[in-house]
Amino acid sequence: MFLHLVSSQRQQTLISLQTANDNLNTVTEEQGMNAVWSDIFGYISFGCWLLVLLPQLWLNYRRKSSDGLSLGFILLWLAGDFADWFGAYVGRLLLPAILIALYFVVTDIVLLAQMFCYRKSDDQIFGAGQLPEGAERPPLMMRRGRRACRYSGPEHFKRRLEEYREAEREALLDRGFDEGQIDSMYGAIPVAAPSANESESAFEQVVSSVREIGSAKTGKAIATALIVFLLLIGSGVGARVLLAYYPQRVTDVVSQVFGYASAAMFFIAYIPQIAWNFTAQSTEGISSAMFAFTVLGNITYCLSILSMSMERDYLIAYAPWLAGAAGTLGFEALIL
Repeated sequence: MFLHLVSSQRQQTLISLQTANDNLNTVTEEQGMNAVWSDIFGYISFGCWLLVLLPQLWLNYRRKSSDGLSLGFILLWLAGDFADWFGAYVGRLLLPAILIALYFVVTDIVLLAQMFCYRKSDDQIFGAGQLPEGAERPPLMMRRGRRACRYSGPEHFKRRLEEYREAEREALLDRGFDEGQIDSMYGAIPVAAPSANESESAFEQVVSSVREIGSAKTGKAIATALIVFLLLIGSGVGARVLLAYYPQRVTDVVSQVFGYASAAMFFIAYIPQIAWNFTAQSTEGISSAMFAFTVLGNITYCLSILSMSMERDYLIAYAPWLAGAAGTLGFEALIL
């Protein structure tokens, strides 16, 4: 049995469904039932993938905020879908597989645009409308400290937030604020006292770096969106050149390389989101339905493969996709 090595779980599901339907009349009764069950699980999985981002898009629109999502998570997911689309196009996969990959690139871009459209400016976050007449705004670092003080996380991070908060409080008192106004801006923000002998770990530094990524400015976001569109156009041209001037064995290798790169980025994408949640000590702003669809999509995807056959050669051929789907379930459970 010839198995197509395609660039993602979603595309593999689509190819498997069509292959099972084509071969349904030539197999035994037992194999036919296996194909039916594989079809059922496959269609459920494919439906989950089509719907996966819609709950998060709606939640962001309803809340007019996307603070619960890590920018690194979205960018890596976008990069994975982008590699997914390029691999599908170069690999001469079925048109539905190519269009589905492009659909995910577009939805990722919409989600990325939401993140920056709803990102509040420094004036909105700081509450510039509350400034007394003639009072100056605090320096940039202090405004950033004000924004970051809404989060809690590793001890070294809390210490830095406390330093920012105290420095800003003193600056505000010097510039005409009273204690009541300052308290109304901050609210009650519990910050744990640091331990005397605590040192920064590598993991804590990574968490801080991820938080810094999440504070990117709108201008950078617009530039990122433009770069994505230019890459999409340029990759389309590059794919056409590959298909026109190189033999299929070369384009097949390129397709598989991008396919595995796509799978790796989907897997790694969960790390920034988990670190973000750990820093914020909250999952507010994350659509549980999005990750529920992801979990259900991965589970039914695995079932669509396993219900077809349990033969050794078959399982070995599908091992990369089974491992990828099963591996991400652990990350998804942590986020949920």
